[in-house]
Amino acid sequence: MLPAGLRNELEGKELLDFGLGITPDKFEFHETHCNAPSSLVLGYALAVATSGKAGHILMAGFDGYPEGDLRNQEVEAMFATFADSGAIEHLTSVTPTSYKGLPVRSIYGF
Repeated sequence: MLPAGLRNELEGKELLDFGLGITPDKFEFHETHCNAPSSLVLGYALAVATSGKAGHILMAGFDGYPEGDLRNQEVEAMFATFADSGAIEHLTSVTPTSYKGLPVRSIYGF
């Protein structure tokens, strides 16, 4: 997915190029790329970890935005879409969170 000029400049270096496509309301996981519902880094990170067959995705610091902030809805929608993909059982927050779609578990429970 890198432009030819940039690929030429990086010749001889190991590249780990994992592509991202945007597919509204859907996650898709593949070996060399993924599709996420938006370009939020959260969606890309979840898709990369799931595509890489991560056994668990432990999240910390996702406490949420202040009440009434519309960004909370965007993140909740991302978690709901991730849950619809069937991969939510691998996702756990190890710190308190206000997101209803993010399961919470003590770090000592692993």
